[in-house]
Amino acid sequence: MLLYVVYTPSRFWRWKNWTCKHGCVYCYARESHQYWGYGAGLDFERKIIYKPEAPELLEKQFNNKNWKVSPIMLSGNTDCYQPIERKLKITRRLLEVCLKYQHP
Repeated sequence: MLLYVVYTPSRFWRWKNWTCKHGCVYCYARESHQYWGYGAGLDFERKIIYKPEAPELLEKQFNNKNWKVSPIMLSGNTDCYQPIERKLKITRRLLEVCLKYQHP
């Protein structure tokens, strides 16, 4: 799943596109790595999970007739500008989709 709703008084959407390369030992996001079948230890910083099709999925979501505009948070667990982002440009392409649709 690319987007999921976070229910707060100001209801917003969040996309999680990355796991993390930084490997901070205190990071609470490590436990979420186990969902994918990897360990929360060294796997967390060595096995980076990403969604290369994320920009296309976001555009598809924006074109859905039931889509209701509300803010989107760029990755609440990890840094959305991982080192591999220099090559893959997934976050940049996601932002370009938001710009194209004038999404806040």
